[in-house]
Amino acid sequence: MKLPDDPQERNNERAHWAQVTLVAFVAETSTDENTALVEFLAGVMHWCDRTGENFDTHLERARSLYREETDRTDMRLSEKLEG
Repeated sequence: MKLPDDPQERNNERAHWAQVTLVAFVAETSTDENTALVEFLAGVMHWCDRTGENFDTHLERARSLYREETDRTDMRLSEKLEG
């Protein structure tokens, strides 16, 4: 499997953070590992409902950040981090 570009060389670390979160979620909820990501995301949606956050807005922001983190031609993220 070919991974997306990693211009900052930090995406393994970012993936590790997600893994740690999912492992903790499985331990806390006894959710099946095969459905943990779906269950976790649904839980985040419920949390957004209860806190007044807009899940879709955050999801779009996350998608945008992911694109920046995996696109060597997009230097906006590195400029933000340096500035």
